[in-house]
Amino acid sequence: MIKFFRHIRKKLLGENRFTKYLVYAIGEIVLVVIGIMIALQVNNWNNRRAQDEKTVAILNQIIDELIIDVDLIQDANEYYLFKDSLIEVYKKIDLKNIPSNSETEFDEQNLIHLIRTFAPVEIHDRGFNLLMNHTDQLDKRFKKHVDMLVYLYQDQKPMIELYYDRLKKLLYEHRMHKIKNHSWYARMNETNKTDPKEYEYYKFDPIYKNYVRFYNEMIYNIILNSRSFEDYAIKFCFKVNDEYKLGRNLENEFSFQNPSKELLTSLSGKYLTTNKDTLTFIEKNSQLHENTYDNQNFTYVFEKEKKIGMLRYLGNNTFYRNHRENLRVNKDGSISIVRIASNNSFPLTRINND
Repeated sequence: MIKFFRHIRKKLLGENRFTKYLVYAIGEIVLVVIGIMIALQVNNWNNRRAQDEKTVAILNQIIDELIIDVDLIQDANEYYLFKDSLIEVYKKIDLKNIPSNSETEFDEQNLIHLIRTFAPVEIHDRGFNLLMNHTDQLDKRFKKHVDMLVYLYQDQKPMIELYYDRLKKLLYEHRMHKIKNHSWYARMNETNKTDPKEYEYYKFDPIYKNYVRFYNEMIYNIILNSRSFEDYAIKFCFKVNDEYKLGRNLENEFSFQNPSKELLTSLSGKYLTTNKDTLTFIEKNSQLHENTYDNQNFTYVFEKEKKIGMLRYLGNNTFYRNHRENLRVNKDGSISIVRIASNNSFPLTRINND
């Protein structure tokens, strides 16, 4: 090809046809420029494809870590809800007459271990940090997901860590309080019998009751913030998996339980709350979906939480509604909204669809 162009140039110069040669020369320059532009475009396309593949790999890593975190959070919350239920019993029963050992009642072992331990959760953020170090190279279609991840890792994660840190300090301070103020602490675990004075401390000491109250407040905040993290994490994973066709079976990876068709059918409809608000539930993609506020525009964060969407099935006729509430079908067939870590429940009344 080069030989061909050289031959044309030589012929035009030999015939002293300068004008035609000039046109030819300009054409040759244009061809060279077009070739360079095409090469640059191909190079940019290859670089973009390589960067997108790197981004997808990071997103897959984030999903892997979130699956682990959600599993840890669920286990920890189950533990803390159990602790919360024990504390509720502790606050209400007659502590003078609790049994020494029981499989069904609050007993002396529950009393001793009531606020002695906690369930740690460490949220993994290596994938998120990799993505944040990679943001200047992200295609704009990926950047829209960064805000959701920032909320998860820079808003929710620090809140969970804050209450965990306070809880650990509480446990340490309580242990130091017993060391400094109670001689029976030195004899703990020396025999199979607990000092009667230790039982007296756990039953009646007002300072201990303050520690129990603070412990309860900390685990309540851990539950709420970790439930919020869990919900956003799951929604992020499903959104990214669908949008970028990652091909992951997230329902299986998250070990989701699916509600029965009969349960979904029985719940679909409109309900009236005790505050006279109307809630609407429908069956959508084999899941329960709340679309009460779907067509309304909200400005503030606490208002946006009203847009529930899918109610994730938790098993035992219970659905996740938001970080503070579950929706539960009771044994008698009635439906209630149940507040987390409390005995408060609010019945819903079905509205006839006539």
